[in-house]
Amino acid sequence: MISEFKYPLYIKYLKSITKNERKYVFNQIPFFKDDYELILYLEKELVDIHQTEFLKIASDIQLLINEMQKPKEKRLKESVEFKNELKNQSKKRINILRNIKLDKSLMKHLPLDEDLINKTINVLNEHIIQSKVRTGHNSTAYIILGCIFNRLNELKWGHNKQISFIYNLFVKYKIEDYGKEYIKDNDTFIRDYEQKDRIRKVQNKAITNPKLSVQEQDILYNKKLKLLKSYHKLNKNSTEF
Repeated sequence: MISEFKYPLYIKYLKSITKNERKYVFNQIPFFKDDYELILYLEKELVDIHQTEFLKIASDIQLLINEMQKPKEKRLKESVEFKNELKNQSKKRINILRNIKLDKSLMKHLPLDEDLINKTINVLNEHIIQSKVRTGHNSTAYIILGCIFNRLNELKWGHNKQISFIYNLFVKYKIEDYGKEYIKDNDTFIRDYEQKDRIRKVQNKAITNPKLSVQEQDILYNKKLKLLKSYHKLNKNSTEF
């Protein structure tokens, strides 16, 4: 398995960890085996970064590219469906907690008190309110992108360097209109400045609110799980060493 890797950084890294750790890497990072082109590109762009941090950023980038390459209609449909699913789950959890609170005999045997239950219900109600916010076709992609910006921020990358990195990545993978110049609505000239400004807005939001909400964490987890499942359907023996 290790001999299949052509890149010195990864051969060295994989040889340095145990068999179970290698299995974890292959399970958690779907692109690790397949997308050599992306690995090579990121090795050149993300230099002098510890392997652990590199894997985290690279995993999020693969997830971002996977999401952004879907048709806009599909992205919007999936975002709406998942928000509705989270809203329904929150409502069910609220009903369960309210029923528990009403059952005094049950409450005596649980490590819970009414204050904790009420706080949890309030958080779940916030999730329901958030789910009513208008969903765009890039809602999920921007959550992933925000995570990438936060990771790069922790690595002390400058803001302009971060934006250029993401912009060049979008151009390379032909994401939407990035890298193209054209006139919109007969009077607005769209070029790299306007396209980078879109990315900058996501960056500003990520820096202002670096912590993901529980709902956003659920969205990311769901996306990664789906990507892993689709990967394993194509590679049923991917965890065998």
